[in-house]
Amino acid sequence: MVFEETESAKGPVFSYASQLTIVDVNVENGEVKVPKVVFAADAGNILNPLAFEGQVEGGVMHGLGFALKEKFVPGETVTLKSLNIPLIKDTPDEIITVSACVPVDGGPFGAKGAGEMSDVAPVPSIINGIVSACGVRVLDLPASPDRVKGLLGKETP
Repeated sequence: MVFEETESAKGPVFSYASQLTIVDVNVENGEVKVPKVVFAADAGNILNPLAFEGQVEGGVMHGLGFALKEKFVPGETVTLKSLNIPLIKDTPDEIITVSACVPVDGGPFGAKGAGEMSDVAPVPSIINGIVSACGVRVLDLPASPDRVKGLLGKETP
């Protein structure tokens, strides 16, 4: 594919995002809950704010599932239930979406992409939240209650 630079398209456009996650860790049983998430993004001009917010909320839940719940075992994981995807009860009480909303040259109507960036930030944010809360770093996902409980009281790298 050849990309021609014009006045309206000056080159590739990149989106940036960051996430702050509040986590509660039960040190007795290793259970991790996420009551609040603040997701901040530079996605250019947001053309549809409600769709953007929904995209972020879905991505936050996708990342939460990857970080805390989902475990694929070949031959055993055959349904979404056996994959252990997050349920509505696992949804944070608050997901706050913040956008810089600054139009950019080169994007359609000043927009950048917003499709995948909300899937990337949750995992390190949640795992680092666990470190801040109780001092253990989970290196193998998911950070299941058994895994977190097993790490409590041990030194972390």
